[in-house]
Amino acid sequence: AIDNNCFPSRAVFIPDSYIGFSPDVQRTIVRDAWNLCENPLLMEYYSDNIMQKCHAGTVEIYDFVKEAASYHSDVPFAFIQSKTDSTQEYFFSFAAKKNISDCEFVNGAYSVLQQYNGHPNVVTYFINSNKHVHLMSDDLYQIDATGTKMKAFKPNLITWISLLNSHATTECVGKVRNVEDCDSELDDTKEYCHKDLIGKQFWVQAPKEDFDDPNNKNNYNNDSTDKKDIEDSISSTLFMSAMISISVFIIFPFCFYFVQLLRENVIKSTSAGQEEVIELNALLPTSDNNKSS
Repeated sequence: AIDNNCFPSRAVFIPDSYIGFSPDVQRTIVRDAWNLCENPLLMEYYSDNIMQKCHAGTVEIYDFVKEAASYHSDVPFAFIQSKTDSTQEYFFSFAAKKNISDCEFVNGAYSVLQQYNGHPNVVTYFINSNKHVHLMSDDLYQIDATGTKMKAFKPNLITWISLLNSHATTECVGKVRNVEDCDSELDDTKEYCHKDLIGKQFWVQAPKEDFDDPNNKNNYNNDSTDKKDIEDSISSTLFMSAMISISVFIIFPFCFYFVQLLRENVIKSTSAGQEEVIELNALLPTSDNNKSS
């Protein structure tokens, strides 16, 4: 579940490889097996309507996400989703006790994401792949929406993630249509993008022209934003001042003391070595002694 009180300002929520498409049985799993309906966090932060549906066994995963996305309307909810995620298909099959095809899964996943169309801050990066979980993968810094490392599509996944704190978008590569015909002999499920989901954009921070346009309803240049920017600036200044103070009054003196201590040890070692050489020379026979003998 998503805690409606857990997001600080300018946060990003990234669900990786779990879209929440599941058979009807998962509604009762949420209630009976997971016992989420009695979870104190859910009871405190989610609406009575959600909790009533939870107890009735009719709540869907997207119900939780929709309410949290609405509550945190300034936070990007950025799904990473392989179109034919084999592990998610297994989750479905295990719960439903029946197999699901790639085509049925991708249609189901798109139907879930359509539930979020009324929430501009919910976006998705679709990948033409059956891979499960990308954030912990070695491919994270190379893979793109085509499912390859060939740099065939921009932005690639890691670039898309890096932009989420300013500009969140839905990305998909493939033929645009309304629904996939699962009875068709054409096996191009991975090449399919739903027409209702593509092209979605969400500005976390308004573009410069929005700031300059006083008639723009989405103008972020208001007193609350100015106040927050001032507070952020003050915080940054205080942090830098603290770091400088630590450097001047703690780090530099410590380094100076350490160098002095090292220098004294070197001098002591050198002096001790010289004394040992003198003592050794004193023990050795001189040339005059050799002659007299």
